[in-house]
Amino acid sequence: MSDIDHEQEEKIEIIEIPNKYLTVPSKRPEKVQNYNKNYYENNKQSILEKAKQKDHCEACNCTYQHVNKKKHEATVKHQLNLKIKNLEK
Repeated sequence: MSDIDHEQEEKIEIIEIPNKYLTVPSKRPEKVQNYNKNYYENNKQSILEKAKQKDHCEACNCTYQHVNKKKHEATVKHQLNLKIKNLEK
């Protein structure tokens, strides 16, 4: 059986793939970059206001930034406080 495995190993050919085929170039990167830059410049004020917006969590009695809501809801502290609050009802 080892002779069969050895024969099969000799028949395997290794194919090298050039690096240019491994990466997928994005379509019009300059156009996308310019669009994103213009969008940020036009909406800079509202973007910064949303980033600084703070919310209050009733279960934990604490505040967190609006952009971190999902991260806050995943914390152990929040999960335990939600369970306690639901048991009280």
